[in-house]
Amino acid sequence: MPAECFPRIRVSGRGTVVAGVDHDGPFTGTSEPLIGLFRALQERLAAEGALEAELLALDLRVPDPAAFDGLQVERLWREHFAGNVPVLRVHASDRPGLTVTGELPPRDEPRGAVYNGYSASELQWQYGPILWEDGVQDTLAGWRRRGEEFLRSREHHADLRYGPGPRETLDLFPSERPGAPLAVFVHGGYWQMMDKSDHCQFTAGLLDGGAAVAVVNYDLCPSVPLSAIAGQVRGAVRWLHENAARLGYRDHGMQVIGHSAGGHLAALAAADGGPVGSAVLVSGLYDLTPLMLMPIARTLGLNRDADGLSPAHLDPDPGLRAVVAVGERESDEWHRQSAVLAGRWRARAASVTEVQVPDAAHFGAVESLLTGELRDLALDLL
Repeated sequence: MPAECFPRIRVSGRGTVVAGVDHDGPFTGTSEPLIGLFRALQERLAAEGALEAELLALDLRVPDPAAFDGLQVERLWREHFAGNVPVLRVHASDRPGLTVTGELPPRDEPRGAVYNGYSASELQWQYGPILWEDGVQDTLAGWRRRGEEFLRSREHHADLRYGPGPRETLDLFPSERPGAPLAVFVHGGYWQMMDKSDHCQFTAGLLDGGAAVAVVNYDLCPSVPLSAIAGQVRGAVRWLHENAARLGYRDHGMQVIGHSAGGHLAALAAADGGPVGSAVLVSGLYDLTPLMLMPIARTLGLNRDADGLSPAHLDPDPGLRAVVAVGERESDEWHRQSAVLAGRWRARAASVTEVQVPDAAHFGAVESLLTGELRDLALDLL
């Protein structure tokens, strides 16, 4: 594992914070010790009044550094601490268990409100579902298991390449009906994590309703900037349109669906018009202005192009029909994001339907695509 496998991101904070977990067994092939360690670190940061986004660097001390898969560590880190990826240094230790020391420089958080009445730390909380939704890591682990089961149970064409990037691939689930409409699902993960295989199960209702479905992967930040990811998803839509006759679905009236970061990317693709006729956008971020004021801006490679990457600042195709959904128990800013997009697009698109998914927080809202109102609305738009 490289000594420094993550890029450095300077943000505010102070001092150091230490967390540790006991573990007597081998580390190879199991993520439980790391999950326990990162949860312990979250608790220590909360006790110190710090946010994980403030971390500059981490020193991880383990009995056998060679037993740790760098990609696995990165995935688990992103699932616990989306928005900041500090330098991680791994050291050998002669003691059992795992210990992590986080480096926090002197705090220089701006006083008072920085956006929409929120302080810097309050804004970070508003845009951090991991901070206000319980059981997120267990939910994501469950998504992976369900996705694996779904892939085993459904006929599909795996890893069709739509572009040159390492993750520019998609899985296509054909319909039994020739010339069926196509729905394109774009996964979330704060543009930094997760995979198409974690989300394919959410398309079961569409497939059972007679649609063909493509589930799209894309490269992840910070390996590429967000602007490049937006271009990749648009490229996937074009590729699917150009290959419709060969792959056996309808070449017009395509539907784009996305959750969270995928909702943002699907909205950008929908704003382009072309073969896209409808969109189902679930718990997305559509105005990136507040993210420019947060540490995640560095991770995403955001600069002055935030307006061009904000669907709420763009006009949709006049023929577009859209559903804009948010979970009832999501944060106020997440609700505002959906309302801003719906308000702008309603005056310019053919139709916009707003939906509040009952009793759902951020990671629960997408479940409505399986058997709930969102599935029914999506099928009606196809």
